[in-house]
Amino acid sequence: MDGPVPLFAVVRDSLTGLDGRTEFLAALERALAADELALVLFDVDHLYWLNREFGRDVGAGLLSAVADALRRVDGDAFRLGGDEFALLVRGPITAAVAVADEVRADILELGYRTSRGPVSVKAGIASSESGITAEDLLIRADQVLSGTPARNRVTLYDPVVHRPKPATISVFVYGTLMPGEPRWPVLEPFVESWRPAIARGFLWDTGRGYPAAQFSLERSGVWTTIGSRGDEIPGVAVSVLVERSVAAIRRLDEVENEGALYRRVRIDTSQGPAHSYEWIGATVGFTRLPNGWHASR
Repeated sequence: MDGPVPLFAVVRDSLTGLDGRTEFLAALERALAADELALVLFDVDHLYWLNREFGRDVGAGLLSAVADALRRVDGDAFRLGGDEFALLVRGPITAAVAVADEVRADILELGYRTSRGPVSVKAGIASSESGITAEDLLIRADQVLSGTPARNRVTLYDPVVHRPKPATISVFVYGTLMPGEPRWPVLEPFVESWRPAIARGFLWDTGRGYPAAQFSLERSGVWTTIGSRGDEIPGVAVSVLVERSVAAIRRLDEVENEGALYRRVRIDTSQGPAHSYEWIGATVGFTRLPNGWHASR
């Protein structure tokens, strides 16, 4: 292989055993040669709250159950990262709707519940047409998913309803800036949407009521966190509209740079590239948090 492997260019997902994003993109290109193809994207509702309230082991069990449900239906299943899965279904779009609804019902029947409501999945479906590219088909399915606020629902792409998303930037937060945490109100006014995400590196308990992250930043093939990719750091990828981004970053810089202990960096996450804030002070006396900030309390 030429060059280092990107952090989240996963061929096979170790948790679910499904192929990951890299193989999905290749399979989508190949599948477009079929006469009829539908792409179904699934999003797990309330996974963030399930992890927070019951621990990541429970969340991992749910993700494995989603993978099992996808294996039971006709189609090629993939885990794209975080709470997002994909299914390629050959045949008429009615077949894709049927299998998506079967998966939706199976997950609801598992009975997972959080303080925010039952855990379910929603699905967005886009079908191929003459001349459509893999990228455009993926964009359409993602527009359906991101444009459907209702949970536990299967929705088809409609060019009138599902218009292109406005331009956003992403910010990865992993501690007291996450939803429900004490400093969430600092970020919330700028937020368009948010999704659970994972970064790589090391997370520490500072003993001061907030965590410190050191990210695995790849430079010339060398990992900066003690020469390794580190642990999975669970957090949230927050989308901020571009027109609000300058004000949002300025406010976050003020909050996070207090005491000159953090610096803003660009990192890779399971939801794509993002801004985040990395600890630059000493970690002597800190406690390592291999399972994330929520799991430490």
